Amino acid sequence: MDPVTPACVRTAEPTSLGLLMSGASAQAEVVERAFEELVDTALLRRRGGHYVWHDLVRIFAAERAFAEDTQEARTAVLEHAGATLLALVEQAHRRHYGGHFTVLRGLVDLPEIDGSQMFGDEPLGWLDAELPVLIRAVQQAADHGLAELAWSLAMTAVTLFETYGYFDDWRAVSEVALAACLSAGNARGEGAMLFSLSSLAIFQQRYDDACPLVSAALAIFEKIGEDHGRALALRNAALLDRAGGDLDGALRRYAEALGLLRAVGDRAAEAYVLSNMALIHGECGRLDEADPLLRQALAIYTQEGVRRGEAQALMRLAELSLRRGRSEPALQAYGKARTIVREAHDRIGEAYVLQGLGEAHLKLGRAGDAERTLREALDIAAEVGDRLIQGRARLALGTLLLESGRPGAAVELERAQALFAEINAEPLRAQAAEALTRIHQTTP
Repeated sequence: MDPVTPACVRTAEPTSLGLLMSGASAQAEVVERAFEELVDTALLRRRGGHYVWHDLVRIFAAERAFAEDTQEARTAVLEHAGATLLALVEQAHRRHYGGHFTVLRGLVDLPEIDGSQMFGDEPLGWLDAELPVLIRAVQQAADHGLAELAWSLAMTAVTLFETYGYFDDWRAVSEVALAACLSAGNARGEGAMLFSLSSLAIFQQRYDDACPLVSAALAIFEKIGEDHGRALALRNAALLDRAGGDLDGALRRYAEALGLLRAVGDRAAEAYVLSNMALIHGECGRLDEADPLLRQALAIYTQEGVRRGEAQALMRLAELSLRRGRSEPALQAYGKARTIVREAHDRIGEAYVLQGLGEAHLKLGRAGDAERTLREALDIAAEVGDRLIQGRARLALGTLLLESGRPGAAVELERAQALFAEINAEPLRAQAAEALTRIHQTTP
């Protein structure tokens, strides 16, 4: 375990100058001059926007920390440094979502600091640069018995993990924080981390793994009277109901979650629920019920500045337009969504948009545009490890090749079928199997 010292810099990980200078400008200038003097004397190295200790200097600093500082002093410094980092991570999350949406907040006392100069127009870009510091901070907080700080950092960072597809980091910090909460008897933090791990399992289409995690989180939140956590967990439970084919059950859970989310003021999560309720109505052919729900969701996302949610709502409106035979509004909506996800560097979002756009081109008979777009979606989905989009892209490509009489259709469809089987997406697996049957029936 790497100790933390009163200077807040005895750490094995890169330390952000912006993080250390997050106070007044005069203090920042003093810190910057001190850092540059250390660079000039070869005690520090500059690495991009970070400063890193040379190994021997770090080891010496660690030895002095253990020799000169008490455990209580080291823990107090770690708690202060972690709270400063959490304050900045929360600000990045607020800038991205337009508020304290979609996450539970811990009971950590946060310093009053302004990270706007560090973030600029890229709050998630800043958070991405701080990822090694963040991961280490969660581990150190857990090691020092600061469970509330550990789970708060882990949960607030989900925005980054989700957007950039950092699934391994998401799992690692959540499991570390969960263990700390279990050890400390921190029920709210335990529920929050179980919920977070269920969200990760859903993102990776590991629905069998997600079910017990959601159930455990719901049980904890119900027991302690945590309405916001319960609403978020209900949202995940509804998604799992839908994945399992229980559409009525999903709508009931979404309706329950919607009332709780409105009561606690989580507008982004409210819009998410409205969008998913619309999706179910659309799947059941109730297009007139789906349309107003989607437009409500889009309005909320736009008002709150939740760009990723805005892109998702636009995609679903595009799909609805296609089902109504309105191709031009559909393509315009996909174009807007694509611009949003690219500006946000949201690779997962881009894969979904390209997949939807590729299927739209296919339905409109634009085979060349469809193939090009679907292959681009497939490349990105493989890069970020999204098996659902990989499967859908291969299903659409296989269908395109089959209908045009070109070779390779069976290979794409077999791969799609295997991917859908892995994630228990039975309706899609059945579609791939049906297309393969058509190939076998026409093959001599």
